Amino acid sequence: MENKIVIQEPQILDFLLRPAVEYNPPANSYWGVAFRDNKAYVVSGTFCIVVEGLKDIKPEGEFFSFFENKYTKIPWRISLDDVIARISSFEFTGSVAFPITNFINRLGELPQDKRKKSRVVFAQTFKEDGDFFLRFRHNGQRLEFKAPGMTKPVWIDNMSFIPEQFVKLDTPYRCKLREADEAIYANVIEPYGKVRMGIVYSEAGFDPKNLESVHKMIGIPQDMILCSNAIAPVENFYMPPIHIDATMLYDLSKVLLASKSKFVEMHFGKEFKDFVMFRNIKEMDEDLQITIFVAPLDISYGIQRR
Repeated sequence: MENKIVIQEPQILDFLLRPAVEYNPPANSYWGVAFRDNKAYVVSGTFCIVVEGLKDIKPEGEFFSFFENKYTKIPWRISLDDVIARISSFEFTGSVAFPITNFINRLGELPQDKRKKSRVVFAQTFKEDGDFFLRFRHNGQRLEFKAPGMTKPVWIDNMSFIPEQFVKLDTPYRCKLREADEAIYANVIEPYGKVRMGIVYSEAGFDPKNLESVHKMIGIPQDMILCSNAIAPVENFYMPPIHIDATMLYDLSKVLLASKSKFVEMHFGKEFKDFVMFRNIKEMDEDLQITIFVAPLDISYGIQRR
């Protein structure tokens, strides 16, 4: 048992170090982790991380200070009871799931200097007239879509918005179709999912006047978009567009790697400004439960830094 304590605690603190320190810059006394009832808490003005299931950790106090490198009293202006009451009051109306590694990798593919000028946009996808959602497979010569009962295959048009060489196998795409004698040709427009996560890079600051095109992911590179059809509720699903600081979300999401989970659920409320909750989907009872509550960016505000 003692070996587990020695091994696990530094690992957990390592995962929580950057969020605790980087996002409480003026208050170095806040650089730390609070403990209660086998749970760890990291708090800043824009997020709260809760790690549950720390059965092998026996903290020597209620707060481990990274600044002082020892256990101390909780230094916050509000009590831990107030924090717990606040996060317990959040109401969520729906959820969407993403693979954790894909989620983190999308954010990690941007260089740090660009990530600081980026935001992550989550938006529901709405079907437009003439849309078809297709997954292409290789027939030995070219990519095609074919379903039982179809008399013609669907091939990718030479003038497709996304050329055939950049279309990924078994990835759903939104397409427009035109019929010819020998086949049906698809204009492959964009990756499709009922919810999409896109990374918006703004060199000169983010201007909210083009929100409609942003939420449609227009102009966002294909490799900066992650799609999901794992939504709840399935019927009458509605998700408001949500914007989150890319650097902060990247740092927070890496805490999920302390678990053995493969997927993370994003829970959201009715309004774009409501707190969002990210939580790993546990595959085994003994795994850690990691919950991250995050305040979105205010998209009603004017031109913003990122």
